[in-house]
Amino acid sequence: MKDGKIEHVDTAPYKEGDKEIKITKESFKAVIDGILSAASDDAKENPIFKFLEDKSQWFDTPEHVSVMVYHELDTIIEEVVKKHYNTKDWTIKAIFTNYGLFDCILHVLCEKLYGSACSVDKSRHIILSYIKYKAEGKVFELWEEGYWTPKSGTPYQWFNLVEGIHHLSYGRVDKFLQAYTEVLKAHEIHEARKAEFEHYASSLEKSNS
Repeated sequence: MKDGKIEHVDTAPYKEGDKEIKITKESFKAVIDGILSAASDDAKENPIFKFLEDKSQWFDTPEHVSVMVYHELDTIIEEVVKKHYNTKDWTIKAIFTNYGLFDCILHVLCEKLYGSACSVDKSRHIILSYIKYKAEGKVFELWEEGYWTPKSGTPYQWFNLVEGIHHLSYGRVDKFLQAYTEVLKAHEIHEARKAEFEHYASSLEKSNS
């Protein structure tokens, strides 16, 4: 599915017991429409929907929604986060109120550097490691090797990028661009050293054969 449109559906039939079932684009679309419709119905039954519907004047402009809805909700979330983690760190609070921005930028960057596999896991690990670092002072205990760990850059370079994303959310790009560039440079150095090592290992193997 792309931009809300179904581009391709595998119509190869499959068997359910003795019955052969063929999936068509129309039947697949009906299932998706049913799921979306059910989600929409659930949203309309939510008490928050009914409350906001009664405040429809707030929706005259996006600014009104930002001030009257998101700002109030963000403030509540920030206070809960401050109490839960015993911290006043603004970036941690921003992660909880604007998680999508942090995750999107980090996982797209990880996808660019390491491929699409597990890019979301890497993004999640970076964010959670940052929270642990700022709230508890833990770094390397969490930065163990695994498919969820970025293969280049230091934890601190990634943490600087997390803070840069926070600055970016307020329209301040300098720290973000600097941190983003540092992560890219670290990856270039990592790849160069990796290529150099592989070349050396290959040469050594040839000389011993």
